[in-house]
Amino acid sequence: MSRHPFSLLDVSLLCGTSLILLSLWSKWRQRSKLPLPPGPKRLPVVGNILQIMSLGSKFWQTASEWGKIYGDLIYLEVAGFPVLVAPIPVVVSFISV
Repeated sequence: MSRHPFSLLDVSLLCGTSLILLSLWSKWRQRSKLPLPPGPKRLPVVGNILQIMSLGSKFWQTASEWGKIYGDLIYLEVAGFPVLVAPIPVVVSFISV
């Protein structure tokens, strides 16, 4: 019978330590962020990209409806990148000035 380089105890300790570190990092990351504007629910990793792609040319119409729900600025994530959407022209002109 051949001996594996790692025992079950070694693998268990490595997995447990990794889970604890991942949990701590996740909590630290959430606390270190500034509050973001509200927006529709996001999926992990891909964010809102599937919603945006499915809307196609109706995106601005939907963004206008989201504006009624979430306010003048909407926060979306596209594959981990933050995107701010201003569905109201007045907000866009205010931001660009």
